[in-house]
Amino acid sequence: MNLEEIKNAVKSGQTVHWANSNYRVIQGNQDQWLVICDDNQHCIGLTHRDGVTMNGEPEDFFLSAPDARVAAYNQMKRQNAVSDIKMDMQGNPRLRAISGDVVGLGATGADLDRPLTRDCYQLVHDFLVMQTLAGLEFMTENVHEERRYHYERARCRLGWELIDAGIFKSKYDIRTTWVLVEDD
Repeated sequence: MNLEEIKNAVKSGQTVHWANSNYRVIQGNQDQWLVICDDNQHCIGLTHRDGVTMNGEPEDFFLSAPDARVAAYNQMKRQNAVSDIKMDMQGNPRLRAISGDVVGLGATGADLDRPLTRDCYQLVHDFLVMQTLAGLEFMTENVHEERRYHYERARCRLGWELIDAGIFKSKYDIRTTWVLVEDD
């Protein structure tokens, strides 16, 4: 992709990567174009100071291919074909650890549960969707590593939001597989 194609794609809402999916092109303040590393948030300019010479070869830039399952799910949400999450849960809705770090570290009984509040239902829903998509991708015969990496990264971001919201206790919760349960 040449410089004009990259800028036009980003302006139209598409994701442009450089070298691999960990590096994205973004438009910063005052028409500043950057390549950002999603892992550590470090940036370099898309071009040298001349605004023309790119930091990277044109063939190293590519568009992100949207995942069909995520795109279909988002389309159904836009058309209200699926609800975000049922808000009529009764009793004591909570997440229960079934595998991963929390279980592996020896948690038992109530220590396996994370109580939910109404204001966090959507965030929990989104986390569980990404957990499921990552798990399904891992279980398929032809694992698509880049797609799985995308799901895991989204799951981690949502997990940190759950920590900030007071639902998860630590990074160990993020690396745990959860199910949604409620009292009978």
